[in-house]
Amino acid sequence: MIHIVRLLIAATFIWGGIEQVLEDLYAAFSNEPNSFRVSGVANIWASFCAPLFGFVLIIHVIMSVCKFGNSDKVFNRGALIMILIISPALTLITKTKLITKADGYIECQDLNRISRWNSYRIYAISADECQRLEDKKK
Repeated sequence: MIHIVRLLIAATFIWGGIEQVLEDLYAAFSNEPNSFRVSGVANIWASFCAPLFGFVLIIHVIMSVCKFGNSDKVFNRGALIMILIISPALTLITKTKLITKADGYIECQDLNRISRWNSYRIYAISADECQRLEDKKK
């Protein structure tokens, strides 16, 4: 039963994180979008951590069920590597790309959100696009 609960938790981490990661990656690597969002470093980092942690948890469950190797050791090391090495590296690459991309755009001041939990800035190709996004938000 505990393995099913762990798999559900892993699936939740993967699903929630992938959704946010895809949005950040699309903004960073798409060709000339009309507008895009630049999330804060902590948000991008957490977005990468969630699915990676979920995959480590799935590997842990599979190893536990199959009685293969030391699953706790793999889980602990895998989680630390994902959280402290891989996620920060992916975050740095994504954030750098987003900041570089923002140079050719204007910042939509009225659409930005600064808070402790979820901060981001919106950039658009023109002031008219900012206005359109603001009207769409209302």
